Amino acid sequence: MGITRLRLRGVWRCLVNVDEVNCPRFLFVCNQIIIIIIMKQRILFTSLMLILLSSCFVACSKDEEGSKNQEFSALFSKTDYYVNKLDISGSGGVDSSESSDGKYLVTLMGRLITVKKNYSSGATYYEIKDALQDHYKNNPKVDDIYINKGGTVTIDCR
Repeated sequence: MGITRLRLRGVWRCLVNVDEVNCPRFLFVCNQIIIIIIMKQRILFTSLMLILLSSCFVACSKDEEGSKNQEFSALFSKTDYYVNKLDISGSGGVDSSESSDGKYLVTLMGRLITVKKNYSSGATYYEIKDALQDHYKNNPKVDDIYINKGGTVTIDCR
């Protein structure tokens, strides 16, 4: 602000004291003002572009999470049911059922929940494990999620 005021005062003094055409200081100061205006426009344009790109990145990452949640929503509802059942009863016993879309067989044994994919599921066990870890990352009831040697995914709620 101080630099701009000094330059503007210089232009004002030049206009008051000397003819505009014969004042080289006036031309210099006008060039400086034009350069400052152009630089401010570039900074504004650059900052607007950064904001636009960052919002696009955030929107794209949310779309990927949304599609993952849609793909595994039936599995999440079944595993959520068993995790909540453990919370109520303390011990799950033995229970087994398919997810509503028929892609996964979810089995409760004690405090372990095992997820086995059916042939109609296109997901790998690593994708299932990652999706379940994302889903239960803030849930204190779930201790660990891992892939068994047999290839199924286990949710440990001990």
